[in-house]
Amino acid sequence: MASCANAELWTARSVNVGTTASIIVEIAGTFNPHVIELVKTVYGEHRQYEPWLRDMQPLAQVGIVRSHDSLEFRPGARNDPSGQAAPHGEDFRGWCQALIAAHQLWDVVPSHLLDAKHLERFQVLLLPSVSCMSPAECAAVRAFVRRGGVLIADAETSLFDSDGHQQQDFQLADVFGASLAAQCSADRSHLHVEDQAFQASQPWGESTLPMTEGQWGVKAAAGARVLGTVRANPGLSLVSVLVATGEPAFLLSPCGTGRCYYFAGAIGRQYRRIAPAK
Repeated sequence: MASCANAELWTARSVNVGTTASIIVEIAGTFNPHVIELVKTVYGEHRQYEPWLRDMQPLAQVGIVRSHDSLEFRPGARNDPSGQAAPHGEDFRGWCQALIAAHQLWDVVPSHLLDAKHLERFQVLLLPSVSCMSPAECAAVRAFVRRGGVLIADAETSLFDSDGHQQQDFQLADVFGASLAAQCSADRSHLHVEDQAFQASQPWGESTLPMTEGQWGVKAAAGARVLGTVRANPGLSLVSVLVATGEPAFLLSPCGTGRCYYFAGAIGRQYRRIAPAK
C-alpha cells in the first residue's frame, strides 16, 4: 500500500496536480493516518523541486483526438456492444498503440478542445475515424493545417455532423484532398503502398497491407498525390489473388502551408488487430 501510494503521489506531483483522494480516504470515508504521514513525507521530499514543478509545459507535439460525439451519436453506436458501429474507439486505441511503439510523445485532445488555443502547441494532429464533427471543429482543424500543421486522418472522419447525421461528403474533403465516392466495402480488402518513400525499409516488409474492415471509396482531388491504392479481393476460391483497382487508398494533400495524409481505411483499427500477434 505504501509503495503504491508513494508512486501515485510522485506521479501526481510530477504533473503538477494535487493529491488524489483515492489514496487517502478509506472505504468508510475516514482518512488513513499512515497515508497522511506518507503524503507529508513525499511533499517534504518535493519541496526542493517546487520551482521546477510549477507552470510546466507539456513536451508532446503530437495530438490525437478523442471524440465523445463519435462514440455516442454515430448511427448505431449505442446499440452495438461490439463497437462495430462506431469505429472511432478501436481506431483511437490502435493509433495510440502505434504512437507508443514509435516512441512518440503524444497527448489526447478531447474534441471539445478542438480550437486554435489548444492546438497551437501541436505539430501533428491525428483524427482516428472521428466520424462526428461540428462545423466549428472542422474549421479549427482546417485552420491548424493551413497555418503549417500536419494532419493524419482516416476512414469516415468528418462524414457525420455532431448529431450523427451523415453528410453527402466529408466535411474536411478540401483538407483531405479526397471526396466520398462510395460507402465502405469489405471488397476493398488491401492497401497497396505505391510511393517508395512509404514502403517498408526492410526486404521482408510488406507493401500491401490487409484492411479487414474494408475501405471507403474515395476520389482524389486535383493537387492531391496518391501514395497508395486499393487492392480488391475478387472472391475466387482456392486462389489467392488481389486485383489492382486504381482507387486511391492513401493520399497526401497540401493545404495552406501544411499538409494532410488521409487513409481510406481505419489504419489504427487494423493495427490494433494485427500488432499483438507480431
